[in-house]
Amino acid sequence: MNKTKEIHPNKKYANTKLILSVFSFCFDFILLIVLYFSGFTSFLASKFSFLIFVLIFDIILKCFSFPLSFYSGFVLEHKFKLSNQTFLSFMKQKCKSDILGMIVFVFFISIIYLLFYKALQNWWLFIWLIWNFFNMFVAFLFPNLILPLFYKLTKINDPKILTAIEELCKATGFNKFSSDKIYAINLGKDTVKANAAVIGFGKTRKIVLSDTLLQNFSVEEIMAVLAHEIGHAKRKHILKVMLSSFVVSFVFLWISQGLLVNFLQALGVTNLMDLSALPLVLLYFILIFFVLSPLHNFISRKMEVEADDFSVTHYPKEHFISAMERLSTLNLADDEPHPLIEFLLYSHPAIKRRIDYAKNTE
Repeated sequence: MNKTKEIHPNKKYANTKLILSVFSFCFDFILLIVLYFSGFTSFLASKFSFLIFVLIFDIILKCFSFPLSFYSGFVLEHKFKLSNQTFLSFMKQKCKSDILGMIVFVFFISIIYLLFYKALQNWWLFIWLIWNFFNMFVAFLFPNLILPLFYKLTKINDPKILTAIEELCKATGFNKFSSDKIYAINLGKDTVKANAAVIGFGKTRKIVLSDTLLQNFSVEEIMAVLAHEIGHAKRKHILKVMLSSFVVSFVFLWISQGLLVNFLQALGVTNLMDLSALPLVLLYFILIFFVLSPLHNFISRKMEVEADDFSVTHYPKEHFISAMERLSTLNLADDEPHPLIEFLLYSHPAIKRRIDYAKNTE
């Protein structure tokens, strides 16, 4: 009698998230096409002013996407016992993020159509300048203005951890950063997952460690993770990401000055300033970002390897290995995804690959 092979929870969770991501992409693709070719956006454009049209359009998109985002962000996370959120706390976070998203959406759509109208052939260059300035502005403000809307940052008080941080900063030549730039973030109010990150830019740069990391990992494992984040800072990865974004977005938008027009004309749109064609403009950018995402993920994985290397060469690698194993268990990470899936979708190398790299580092 054949027994059905039971799928490991980590693999099952990762596969479900992947299916939901693919479904979400296809759903958005079809929705944008339907909204335009049904004549719905043409009707809206004839009845409302520009700003009202854009607001209504964004609200419609968010309403249609809510069931899937609710299942993915709330139901699924509870099903796999990863979430600590109540329905009310989920909705509160969702409303905040949607309002911020709406502000950004209205701002950029207004800028894009204004440039279509005013700048003619040079619209792409102005969008490139505004987009990259906006990204730098958000990176600078994120730790002090945006993140506190969702989470609290607090100084770490544990004497053992503070002492270990000071010693690690000295060992890595990172004295100017020290413990006054390293914060705990109350991620545990929403999830059991652990995380750490370098955030901010220039004077606002910080390293944040989740409370779930501080509570569930040994001091040595925490230091191994922190050494990885210090590696990002020492290797100037935030600056490198911005510079690569400048180059990639410039090439992409330069190509788009003709390609976008051809794309719209192929779908029957003859006027670039036709507001009813907004779904098709969004569709174009979604497709381009989809094509470019493997390149972005490749660059990100390369930087993660550099940060891993920094960690295992500046702190005993056995602690990095045990931290990765604990992260895999806590976050239900797929240790060994299919190579194609990893190449296309993963911003970090798979856990097994990271552990193998650490084991083989002298």
